[in-house]
Amino acid sequence: MRLGSVRLILAGWSPPGNTGGRAHGGCLPVPFTQPFAAYLDALHSQSALSRDRMVPEAVAAFDAEVRTLVTPHLVAGAVRLQAAAQVTWGRPLAP
Repeated sequence: MRLGSVRLILAGWSPPGNTGGRAHGGCLPVPFTQPFAAYLDALHSQSALSRDRMVPEAVAAFDAEVRTLVTPHLVAGAVRLQAAAQVTWGRPLAP
């Protein structure tokens, strides 16, 4: 992540609200671009789609279907996405 991206994230940070002893904060969506291969790896990083849990044929079929669905939306071979965050912090209401 470049320093400019960090500044953009910090500039988008909204002040926390306070409801019931919990505080909330978040940042506005930040655009980022990810190569298709990295996007596919990110999908496979989720436990249900882990390559270790899938047989090779299922991995190949999944990858091919994702490629078919995502290819029309690629810009110079990359996926354009947005990331945002919402954080809630405070003390647990019960042990």
